[in-house]
Amino acid sequence: MSRTDFKLSGRAESNLRIFIGFGGLVLVVALIFSAINLPPAEPDWLFNWNLLVPIIHGIVSILTIILWINPDNRVLLVTVLTTEGILCTFVRGFGMISCIFLNILLESLFAWGRFKNHGYRKVILIYTAYLIILLNLIREGWDIYFFTVGFSLFTLGSSLFVYTLVKEKLTYYVPQMTRLNEILAGENELPGYGEQINLKDYGFTERQLKCAACAIRDNMTYPKIAEEMGISLSIVKREMAIVCKQFAVKNRDELYLLFIQYKVDYGL
Repeated sequence: MSRTDFKLSGRAESNLRIFIGFGGLVLVVALIFSAINLPPAEPDWLFNWNLLVPIIHGIVSILTIILWINPDNRVLLVTVLTTEGILCTFVRGFGMISCIFLNILLESLFAWGRFKNHGYRKVILIYTAYLIILLNLIREGWDIYFFTVGFSLFTLGSSLFVYTLVKEKLTYYVPQMTRLNEILAGENELPGYGEQINLKDYGFTERQLKCAACAIRDNMTYPKIAEEMGISLSIVKREMAIVCKQFAVKNRDELYLLFIQYKVDYGL
């Protein structure tokens, strides 16, 4: 499955919608307060530039609604996070919030595998651009500027720490699978981390591919899969057992932990 064809599981999509929904509420509140507290235009201005803040909040609020409808849209999510993150650095007293937006953006990019190659170089590039944008906080005082820079570096360090813990945990649950590259029967081998796997290449039947897609990609329960496909629960369990055996894992949980390390094409 390519990055453009990425599809969230049902549980992940629900959680992301909750996150987007709360974020949208915050944006609406920010829009209302920025409109109520709008400073008057200077006499020599041809346009009240203070209107840009509520206008941008309004546009991003509309984009957030679209994103809530289609949470798989990565480009839109990056646009929302980046726009509000940059805007917060220009609104007095909101520099710290920009750090939160940057942190969420970096965590999302990590989860999407955007830092698999030259990861540290990309992080340094993003942070350099961010620190340049933060220079406008100097007008609020050097103490505010350095505190915000320090807080942003702290959030980056905490995210990298959690990322390392999760990665080690996955390695614990699926020991040596992809590193040894010996989990498949016969002469087949798994590709490297982050590469594409086409399940059709492993000789699965159409029904087995459908069961795997429903269970892993769509996060459906076995009874729900049986109902969806019009087959018995025992057949679903048998087909999933065959898929798990082919990849030398014990159950669907281990199969999921294996598949999230790759771009999986279910061949459907």
